[in-house]
Amino acid sequence: MRIIAKLLNMSVEDLVFSGISPFIDRINRRDPKAWGERKKNIVDYLNNIALLEGSSIRVKKDEVGWGLFLCEQMINDPYCIDVSQLARVAPFFAGIGARWEYSCRVKGITEKIDEIVLKSKEDPDGKLFEILVALSYASMGWDVEFLKECPPNKSPDIVARKGGVRNYILSASACRDKVLTP
Repeated sequence: MRIIAKLLNMSVEDLVFSGISPFIDRINRRDPKAWGERKKNIVDYLNNIALLEGSSIRVKKDEVGWGLFLCEQMINDPYCIDVSQLARVAPFFAGIGARWEYSCRVKGITEKIDEIVLKSKEDPDGKLFEILVALSYASMGWDVEFLKECPPNKSPDIVARKGGVRNYILSASACRDKVLTP
């Protein structure tokens, strides 16, 4: 992350802030107090759990909120974070922040963010990865569009177009708690 930050002449904190801002903005879109309420719920949860030595702190009911909370803590109160949890989520948001200026080239990005912050709160990793892939293509001059999902069939998540070429992209779905079998 530090290498990207140096190349973009931004601090890691600036990259992370640029990455979390669109998500927090979408949370607060309907109710300006919504993010504050979600943070309060996270802090209440943390205050009420019994911590065992060496145990990881994690808010499974709101993984995306937990990730945003950790990133915000990294910026506002860096001595009060769970480093192992932050190390998992901060690169996603720093990568998104590094490429956010290209979001105007990604059709459906606000809907995808809404899906993450409202519907996929417990398992946001795969959809965060899709956003990162879409923004990566957009940063290289491609026009990108999120495609409708067609469960249970596997279908492309994204189409990227550039100079008459069309790439259909199926993002490998990342899920922390499920074991994949061959």
